[in-house]
Amino acid sequence: MQDGPFLLEKSMTGVDLVKALLKSYHNEGHKFFYSSEIKDDIIITNKRTGGRKVKIVGITACIAGIAHTYIAKEKLEGAAREMGDEIKIETQGSIGIENALTPEDIAAADVVIIAADIGITKDRFKGKPVIEIPISLVMKSAKGVIKKTHEKLEK
Repeated sequence: MQDGPFLLEKSMTGVDLVKALLKSYHNEGHKFFYSSEIKDDIIITNKRTGGRKVKIVGITACIAGIAHTYIAKEKLEGAAREMGDEIKIETQGSIGIENALTPEDIAAADVVIIAADIGITKDRFKGKPVIEIPISLVMKSAKGVIKKTHEKLEK
């Protein structure tokens, strides 16, 4: 096998598959793919997390605090889980804060995503990489947001 990006083919079995998976675990910082089509099934192993799944915390909040706040939460959670990440999203909607992030959640996180169209206090996220985006971006492409988050962590 070569160093750097390589393909884990769906046809790999037994010893070859185990060797490829072990090599991917030990080559942190490289991109690995599990697909014969490299388009959508990208799993990024990044330097900050040492190859483990990314732990994401975040906040969603829209101006009205009704629909988009909760839809964006669901979209982010689905996209992150699809990419193999752990995620917890706090909503700040019309009925107040739900699924509140604890200091422990924040401390364990690799990155914070704030998808909001209103002002959010960021004091509790000091020392963490924070990605701030409009909620409409999550509504259009939550998977793209998660992929970009991986790319930013990789740098």
